[in-house]
Amino acid sequence: MRRRGMGVAALVVAVALMGAACGSSEGGSGGGGSSNTTGATGTPVVLGGAGTLKGYEGIAEGAQARIDRANAEGGVQGHPIQFLGFKDDGGDPNKADTNVRQLVQQDNIDAAVPVIPFRILPQTAQFMEDSNVPWTAIGAAQIMCDTQGGFAFNGCNVPGLSKSNQDSFVQWYPKALGKENLDGVKFAVVGLDVPGGDAFRNAQADSLKKLGAEIVYNEGGIPFGATNVQTFVDAVMASNPDAVNMVTDLATVVAVQGGLKAAGFKGQLFNAAGYVPGVLESSPDTQKALEGSFIATSTPTPQDETEFSKQMVADFEAAGVKPTYGAIQGYLSVDIYLQLLENAGGDASKVIEDGNAGFTFDQPNGGFTLSFPEGHTQSAPCSGMVQVKGTEYVSIAQFACQD
Repeated sequence: MRRRGMGVAALVVAVALMGAACGSSEGGSGGGGSSNTTGATGTPVVLGGAGTLKGYEGIAEGAQARIDRANAEGGVQGHPIQFLGFKDDGGDPNKADTNVRQLVQQDNIDAAVPVIPFRILPQTAQFMEDSNVPWTAIGAAQIMCDTQGGFAFNGCNVPGLSKSNQDSFVQWYPKALGKENLDGVKFAVVGLDVPGGDAFRNAQADSLKKLGAEIVYNEGGIPFGATNVQTFVDAVMASNPDAVNMVTDLATVVAVQGGLKAAGFKGQLFNAAGYVPGVLESSPDTQKALEGSFIATSTPTPQDETEFSKQMVADFEAAGVKPTYGAIQGYLSVDIYLQLLENAGGDASKVIEDGNAGFTFDQPNGGFTLSFPEGHTQSAPCSGMVQVKGTEYVSIAQFACQD
């Protein structure tokens, strides 16, 4: 276990919402439920999550679902896993810093799992690393790429920091169109005016070209959060594409695709932001804009019906957890940490050192495969694809990694 500061013995912190009568941490979301720790008699490994809960509802519950199975199977090398829940910063990065420091200095966590990396400041990540506390999350933020303590379940995926191409994001596009390649297909590529946006958009355009597509429009410039996108809709329509690839956030996907449909566009629509379980039922406008579009998925989904997907669904069902986007993020963040801990022989204090000395995150069929330390500068070449049909996501291609 991590050496806990100021000479304090390695006392076990009682876990909220794990068979205890107390609730989650202030401002946070608990993991919920009791855990069977059959056979786990070693010193507990303590986890706590932090970040912005909005948009990631269910992240603590998803994390707890994976922890429950680990404990039921005897923990990791005999060490049970205890979860303190998820501290919500409400979108304030300064509160996020405070929450992380409390988890490390007062709650004596062994790892910050799961975190929402977009709201964790670089100096907060450096503090965790200096404290020998690793963290795990999706690899779409700087703190998952240029540090030794951050382990992303999908690797570094930040344009300008990642050395990987974006081929995996478009690998299923030909299948979606019923073709072997994209020869003769005219694509418009649309992106945001955000840091790294142009690099990410151009990388996807290059990947489409490799598959034979003709790029007739490739422009960014849409302000993040913009509601009036008619100028961009008109420009895309003027390029007369057969298909449009959106390299944006969900709100922009909805605005632009809705505008294109209103303008009479009859081609195919592609994006990588529209897979948000529950949103099709709860938002008619979003459902209408996404209807018929193909969505590249960056994580395994319940729709995949693979070995990994079936296990994840079974764990969610056993814990009574809905498979939300946040729940999947929490589940995957715990899964990579459990493998890191196993790699370190169950010694939480060696996770960072051993993880960077040569570690392979290897999930069953339908999950991720990624090695470290390469994963700090490369993304996992994995994706799947679903299509929106009514209020359902229908699998087009099961989540898989390229060779």
